[in-house]
Amino acid sequence: MDRIVLITDVDTPLGYSLTKLYSNDGDKVIGTVSSGNPGSSIKDEDKGVIDIVDWHRTSPIEAKNLVLSIMKKYKRLDETLIIQSSETVSTPLHDTGIADIDKDIDNSLKSIFFLTREIIKTYMSRKNGLLFFIYNMTMKQETTPIQEAIKNGISGFINQVLISYKDEQFKVNSIESTLTNIETLSSSIYKSINERLRQSSGKRIRFQQKGSLFSGFKK
Repeated sequence: MDRIVLITDVDTPLGYSLTKLYSNDGDKVIGTVSSGNPGSSIKDEDKGVIDIVDWHRTSPIEAKNLVLSIMKKYKRLDETLIIQSSETVSTPLHDTGIADIDKDIDNSLKSIFFLTREIIKTYMSRKNGLLFFIYNMTMKQETTPIQEAIKNGISGFINQVLISYKDEQFKVNSIESTLTNIETLSSSIYKSINERLRQSSGKRIRFQQKGSLFSGFKK
């Protein structure tokens, strides 16, 4: 297909699986890995296919430089997949250290704020592009106040971006999921993007775990 695609967090199982699907389809993938993370999912043979970029996700300057470097090297950016997870510290609030709270807020919220801002600025100036939020929410019987606040913050942010930019010349959509099987999830995401989301904007698709089965539905 020869698209230029930015996928964040390719050092995670979901990010890596999506990267393989895009690469196998002939697209050029720029994949970010978090600073300090060696990217254990990335194999040596992938490094010639994936343009791997080390990204300090809490820095607005690095978010800006990431997008600028892609535009300078490839002259365009066709699609962006921003992958988010609800994984945070699970200790009770009164036992959670201040440093851990800061880290969770930085990694979960600042990263999506800063990168989304730069992607939208680029797409608005070029009057095209596709932005997909991929939010994988871990199913738990109990959550901590911090986890719930971060989850609601991410979901609320994505929803407002969809509302605010649904009539622009670029397209923005989201896929939210509680699926635990990465292969099933990544193939479902890729199929939804190919079959529906490239032609629309402002859509939220959810894949919900139901025992050993799942259901997908859109809002």
